[in-house]
Amino acid sequence: MLNYDGSSLFISKNDIETIHEYTLKTLSEVGMVFDHPEALAVFKKHGARIEGETVFLSEEIINRAIATVPDEFELFGRRGTLKIGRRYEPKVGPATDWPIIIDEQDNMRSATFEDALKFYKLMETSDVLDFAQLPVTNMPEFGSNTECTYLSQIALMLKYTSKFYANPARPNRSNVGNKGIRQTVREYHELLKRFYGVEDKYLVLELLCVQSPLCNDEEMLDNLLAATEAKQPISVVIASMTNVTSPSTLFGTAVHDNAVALATTTLIQLLCPGLPVVHTILSSPSDMRYMQMATGSAENSLLAYAGIAMGRYYGIPVRGGGTLSDAVDVDYQTGAEAAMTIMPSYLSNVDYITHAAGGMGVFNVGSFEKFVLDEELIGYMKRLYRGMDISSPEKAFEQMKKVGPRGNYVMGRTPKEYKRDTYFAKLFNKKGGMIKVREDGTLRERTVQEINRRIESYELPSVDKEQEKILNSLLQPLGL
Repeated sequence: MLNYDGSSLFISKNDIETIHEYTLKTLSEVGMVFDHPEALAVFKKHGARIEGETVFLSEEIINRAIATVPDEFELFGRRGTLKIGRRYEPKVGPATDWPIIIDEQDNMRSATFEDALKFYKLMETSDVLDFAQLPVTNMPEFGSNTECTYLSQIALMLKYTSKFYANPARPNRSNVGNKGIRQTVREYHELLKRFYGVEDKYLVLELLCVQSPLCNDEEMLDNLLAATEAKQPISVVIASMTNVTSPSTLFGTAVHDNAVALATTTLIQLLCPGLPVVHTILSSPSDMRYMQMATGSAENSLLAYAGIAMGRYYGIPVRGGGTLSDAVDVDYQTGAEAAMTIMPSYLSNVDYITHAAGGMGVFNVGSFEKFVLDEELIGYMKRLYRGMDISSPEKAFEQMKKVGPRGNYVMGRTPKEYKRDTYFAKLFNKKGGMIKVREDGTLRERTVQEINRRIESYELPSVDKEQEKILNSLLQPLGL
């Protein structure tokens, strides 16, 4: 677990101070590119030094800005409110936006519209996920590249899920058509306000991924500027690759990522003081043998610990990575990497976790089976997070005293304390090595049965007449 100052077994208080020191040097001496005239104008207004598109930030400007970031906030949705902050258990969202699917027959193929609906149904029926996210995007069913297809994709999600909404699949040039990014973002925020029937609440957690190295491009900044206009929380996401888009060492990457996160957070606060921001580091080592990001790695976890510690150091809510894996088979590698990469989020008590279910193949591949198996893993992590209850030591002692040496604890009804203290896996084999265990089928067979059960039991979330009218205006013209 992280200590109050953010230090842990993997990163010390001195490490945190050193990362902070070199972050300030980076932002004041190297600077960061903001490829947008409006962003540059904001920085100039607040006294930052600017050379071309490069912004140089002083410690004073940074400190003044990040001091206004709230340490917790509350999202509103169809299920009420969701509190996000250090005092609360980490909130969980699935992985998202997979162009490739590995189905239950082990086929590796392009994602389809039907896959999107199936993932929505799994999200809606999940008992561990708090959020829904767009699983498969930009399908032909939503229209051509010349049309704005983004709003109908949001409408489809609202139709099939009632979970809270986090948005990693942002409007971009491939889905806004002639409407443009800024206008599309405005309209989709207005769609959410009309659907929920509210004007002044936080309705979506925007997940905006920053470019590396030390750069924010125009497309991302258009999304950021529109999100701040709508006053919606923003998760500032850094996903660097060591030795490719960030320095070759883990320390250098930790400094780089922290600098990018702080500079972007500073811009958000200068635009809209007090708007919730979530500090998010999803960086990984690169595997130079294949020029690939190695998300399922020990180094990914070490960078996560560093990023979480820095967010805590600044008093900013933090987001952790989920069940990340580079594998393209639902196998031992997938499970091992998933467990290793979600562990920092729970041991460090992050505020929000994404990519927590279904993703593999370096963010590119989705799997229905992994989605359900990841839920099992999250169940273990939630139990680990709760820790050991030692509030009634005398009761435990009295039980031992009553049973005595060579006694038997298996007597009478199962104590409620045992049930409370123990997590019971739903799909994993817990029966030991008896031959007859195989009668239950393999883990993958049991997983497929669970997928089918949930898909068959799924029911569309209820909507009122006004909500139905809003969704139909976007979906009926497409035959959806």
